[in-house]
Amino acid sequence: MAGQLLEPQRFALIVGNGLGYTGSSLPALGTPCNDIEAVAGSLKEMGWTDVVTACDLTASEMRSRIYDFTSKVVRTERAFGLLYFSGHAVEINGTNYLFGKDANIDTDVEVRTALENPEASLFGDSAVNIDFEINRLNNGWGRGVLVVLDACRDNPIIDAMQAAGITGIRYPTKTSNATGVMYAFATADGARAPGGLPGSVSLYTKVWAEHIVREGREKELSILANRVNTDMRRRTRNKQRPDTGGSLLSPPFFCIAGCPSTVDQWASYGGQFYSGGHEVGAVDSTVERPSGVEDQRGDNRLGRVASLMPDQPVLVASADSADAQEAQSDVSGQDQSAAPIQTIRTDVFWCDGDDLADERHDRADRVADVISTIKGPMSGIVPGPVRVRVLPKKVNAQDRYKLNDDVVYHDRGARGEKTWAEILSQKVQTATGQVLEVRQTDLYSLNYTSVFVCDGALASRVRARVYVQVSHETQREMADKISRYISKQVPKATLSTGIELRPDAPADTEIRYFADRERPTAVAIGEVMRNLLGHAVPAKFMTGYEASLAGAPVIELWYGKTEDLSQVSIGSSSQ
Repeated sequence: MAGQLLEPQRFALIVGNGLGYTGSSLPALGTPCNDIEAVAGSLKEMGWTDVVTACDLTASEMRSRIYDFTSKVVRTERAFGLLYFSGHAVEINGTNYLFGKDANIDTDVEVRTALENPEASLFGDSAVNIDFEINRLNNGWGRGVLVVLDACRDNPIIDAMQAAGITGIRYPTKTSNATGVMYAFATADGARAPGGLPGSVSLYTKVWAEHIVREGREKELSILANRVNTDMRRRTRNKQRPDTGGSLLSPPFFCIAGCPSTVDQWASYGGQFYSGGHEVGAVDSTVERPSGVEDQRGDNRLGRVASLMPDQPVLVASADSADAQEAQSDVSGQDQSAAPIQTIRTDVFWCDGDDLADERHDRADRVADVISTIKGPMSGIVPGPVRVRVLPKKVNAQDRYKLNDDVVYHDRGARGEKTWAEILSQKVQTATGQVLEVRQTDLYSLNYTSVFVCDGALASRVRARVYVQVSHETQREMADKISRYISKQVPKATLSTGIELRPDAPADTEIRYFADRERPTAVAIGEVMRNLLGHAVPAKFMTGYEASLAGAPVIELWYGKTEDLSQVSIGSSSQ
């Protein structure tokens, strides 16, 4: 049935090459074989059953395991694969290579080869050309793959080849353009990341493992990866800056757990972006909407959004077949000469890019739910398909958008679209109390309206994100309750999910802020804490961090080593 919800089969291949490099051309690494256990454990906790782990493989063994992994994905009708590699790797002249434990590299030979032919494949049997292997998945409709490369450790091969004049060699970065594959890198632009000691895990892997469990359910991959990247920048004071790249076709939607998609979304969406086997559009993993489709009808302010509505829309909030059939049966009993019946499609966009994004997404879902319950015909209109889509911040920043309100747009010259916009605005306000202002523009798209949930998207201030650190485990439970209480008492603060255990915490509880504009919020949190703890909690300004935090509004709440939370009491209504 078209409305049936289905999740993909999930497969994981997690490879760590570390201490096995001993005796090769590369230094041994302490963490990779622990890294793979950390990631595998988190995936299994989220319900994954097909998780293959491998420690210290040769390049030939890696190539074989990767082939088995990609074959599973290709053979499965609805599939989501995760390939995680921790070890040594490089990118040179647009190709990423993963080194096996048996890497035996003659850098003089590789330098001569690269200089003579920049397109040549390098490193022979010592490395795997991961881009070549992953390109097997290109155009894999109904399939998505996440490739995570925690592979930016100290690598003498890079140093030697750079010294010999090979400027195009660096640590791994996004190069492949395979459709349906998203990449996550431990650092941006081929930079170097620190390694770790044997028995530990790398920080990048630790953060991924934590976020998989904490936020992997019902969070689309691009959102999850962005949360990982943000957390890494914060924990390293912007010294390590992970990156993502690649493209996923969406819908269907891919999450670590949850995010089911309809049969229609799995089966038919890809065909809307291909004509005669040539790709005409894709969904960038950082944008989550069709892009690259040129609007041939003018550069009007909203026309490009309208032009991205495929001719055969995919249902997200289903104005589904049952309602449509009922509406058509109602029409069949009427005098067809009385008025033409017009089916109008609706996209509900929500503005992304700040701490209110999740709230807007929720409101957009509610709007779509209301629209999907409207039955026609009314005023000659039958409600058509409804979709919920993201409007990324960088798109909304363009002059033709700059949306900052909750609005519904209709084509200036189309009477039916205007009527429909007024109907759905009224229905949404009645059902949810949310006000959608009706506006007209030159959409140049027949039988189509756009709803934008963008209230406050252009505000210069976003809510400060508060990160909580405890000095010992006994503080964690009460600290979590206090965080929820602060969220209600200080609306300008967003308490981050998860609490860090930091034995290096100060002796006394304190609040740290990193920009003058966060002082009022930090002081307000301090006042709430004073009422709860019975003593003053100072708000301290930390100098020298604003540039490294790139303007992000960050506050930290540190529970001191001497703080006893066992006597703190919060009323049940406040929790």
